[in-house]
Amino acid sequence: MKFTRVYIIVLAFLAIAFTSLSQDHHEKVDKVLSKWPLSFVVDTLKISDRYYTESVVEELVNSNFMLFQSKVENLFESEPNPSESEISTIENEFLVQLLEFVKNTPVNKDRPVNQQKVLDGPCVNMDFETGNTTGWSLFTGTRTNATLYNFSGSTPVGPGANHQIFGGGVDPVVGIPRVCPGGNFSCRLGNGTTTGSGAARMTQSFLVDATNMYFTYNYAVVFQSPNGHAANERPYFTVRVYDANGNNVACGEYSVYADPANAANFQSIVVGGNTVLYTNWTSVFTNLSAFVGQNVTIEFTSADCSLGGHYGYAYVDASCAFQQLIASPGFICPGQTTTLTAPAGVGTYLWSTGETTQSITVGTGGTYMCTLTPPQGAACSVTLSVPVTVYPQPVAGFTVTDPTVCLGSSATITSTSSIPAPGVINTYQWNFGDGINSPASSGSITGVSNTTGTYTLLDHTYAAAGTYNPVLTVVSTDGCTSTFTTPITVTPLPSLSTTKVDVLCNGGTTGSINLTVASGTAPFTYLWSNGSTSEDLSSLPAGTYSVTVTDANGCTGTTTVTITQPSAPLTLSFTQTDVLCFGGSTGAIDLSVAGGTAPYTYSWSNGAITQDLNSLPAGTYTVNVHDANGLTGGCAATTSVTIVQPDTPVALNSTQVNVLCNGGSTGSIDLTANGGTAPYTYLWSNGAVTQDISSLAAGTYTVTV
Repeated sequence: MKFTRVYIIVLAFLAIAFTSLSQDHHEKVDKVLSKWPLSFVVDTLKISDRYYTESVVEELVNSNFMLFQSKVENLFESEPNPSESEISTIENEFLVQLLEFVKNTPVNKDRPVNQQKVLDGPCVNMDFETGNTTGWSLFTGTRTNATLYNFSGSTPVGPGANHQIFGGGVDPVVGIPRVCPGGNFSCRLGNGTTTGSGAARMTQSFLVDATNMYFTYNYAVVFQSPNGHAANERPYFTVRVYDANGNNVACGEYSVYADPANAANFQSIVVGGNTVLYTNWTSVFTNLSAFVGQNVTIEFTSADCSLGGHYGYAYVDASCAFQQLIASPGFICPGQTTTLTAPAGVGTYLWSTGETTQSITVGTGGTYMCTLTPPQGAACSVTLSVPVTVYPQPVAGFTVTDPTVCLGSSATITSTSSIPAPGVINTYQWNFGDGINSPASSGSITGVSNTTGTYTLLDHTYAAAGTYNPVLTVVSTDGCTSTFTTPITVTPLPSLSTTKVDVLCNGGTTGSINLTVASGTAPFTYLWSNGSTSEDLSSLPAGTYSVTVTDANGCTGTTTVTITQPSAPLTLSFTQTDVLCFGGSTGAIDLSVAGGTAPYTYSWSNGAITQDLNSLPAGTYTVNVHDANGLTGGCAATTSVTIVQPDTPVALNSTQVNVLCNGGSTGSIDLTANGGTAPYTYLWSNGAVTQDISSLAAGTYTVTV
């Protein structure tokens, strides 16, 4: 099989490194690479014996060639003038590695040659996004000076150096992107900086319908502008869109050749002493609505200088997709903005807002239009439109039944949020300002601390006094949000403390309560369980007293105080011992005290301060007893005791009968006792214990009564 003399494709992502070489190094690298045309590699390794089509063969070679190119570039970067042996080493490594790769790749003799589209079909791979040239017809030819845009010797070819797909990177000469903005792949038309009067062309025919009648083609051009050349000798680039009869379609034709006067809108740089003209990516819209149902053809052509010393090439891309203005996002909430972007690469932009940039930012709804004018002029302009929709704006709001609540009581909150039709509020989220938040939801509230009810009618209880700023955030089904806040003040409850005085004596009314209010908001009102409305109570009997204190905010505090009293009244009892003998001091009083509060103090009328009295003469004795509560205000009791004695002293009278005869025992004594306290007891000196004694012998007898 015959292979055209094309050079190995340089993969796109390796060309980035290639740009770092100087023009001189670039030419040296090109010279090394040009020694390895595809046909030579194929013949050397007998690749065509295993594969049928040139495109398959070239894919195999290209997949390994990128490593070879990278090594060559690195060699010239590190060593400006490497030896032939160093270059040969890299070349041999390339061939060995490629041969090994070919051996490990399955045989494929079945791929059809030059797989192209037929007429009456849709656009196929117009934008090269399959990463290859499927769908396109590829040609090479020769640039002669016969005409201004001459293309001679047109020959159908497969993919190769003149029709190379790039997936990224920048042009090695002028640094423009090799891929059309917004795409992943584009095609380079022409064999790059290689010279030699070469020309390249690619075409695709397709049936126009309602989906592709707004056709777009894109191009970026690079060519040297030679000095002293006629116009028909210079590199050129042309675009044609023509119908089935070969007639050009309006706004589908573009042509330029390498002359600063002709390429007026091109940029210019000097590379290696040569002027290079270039233009970055440009987009052109072609209205094919008049050709619906007919076949049209898109044709790109690029050519070198006809004298063989200057290069010319272009990067091309196209699209049958309907070009649109992009709103990102297309739907916004009030207060938001969206960016409207027109297709890139157009000559000029004119928006309905008056702005002239590719992208504009808007914040109101409506339909926006942009007129896109390519370099071909206003006759080829197209006006596109894009709608911007503004969603209904929700308005968050809520009311609090009482914005001032007492600690421990719940705040009742009612959502008043709204949204204009047809908007719908989808979720409510509460941030109560106390560290407690609800999820964004609706319906009943569950799992939220200190909160009950629904998301639109709820009770929330704050754990501490203070001012809180709850925030409600509502979100519509369209994603628009609104927030609202209003303060809630939680006031502390009245804090109550008391001091009391218990009743001193059982049954008394000397109790009192001193109440102190430490928090809450003055003024306060008081209501005691005994009906009193004063702050403090006095002259209280024993009992339990409760008070409710209400502050100015209606917050209440309660406390209970118990007034106690001694368990029994102070009582006195005694036993007495009267004086035994008239005028004696043998009286005594044994005093007993009960009730009151021990210890007790005593004050007797005779000046004694002991509880009991002894050795008392007859008389009346009075005692005042005070309990532990003191002489003043304490419990006291008084009692009197009368100690009595016999009315008179004991008096004895006796009559005696003397012994009649000496030595006889006829004597007797008749004793009479008066005074004292009967009955009496007697003890005579002779041992008798009777009142009278008889049969007495003469002698002296003594009696104690």
